[in-house]
Amino acid sequence: MIASFRNMISLIAAWLLFARAYMNKPSQFWSWLNRRAYAVYIIHPVVLVGISLLLHPWAAPALLKFAVTGTLTCVATWLVADPLVRIPGVRQIV
Repeated sequence: MIASFRNMISLIAAWLLFARAYMNKPSQFWSWLNRRAYAVYIIHPVVLVGISLLLHPWAAPALLKFAVTGTLTCVATWLVADPLVRIPGVRQIV
């Protein structure tokens, strides 16, 4: 148990070091994500529930369902947030 906890902490530390070294630079992609972050925060529960309900009948291992649901939710939420922040009245709120 302690070894797995140590491995988990090591992976988190490695990811943080990688992100600090290679992802901590201004870019159009990070600006795009940043502009839509609040909209994603607001709409992600609805998208998550919708995708979960769509995948509910799928007979697959729980870990696979978790990975597919998480991936689809992330992609779909950012894609739904993009046109949402372009609407003039909504843009001021989100």
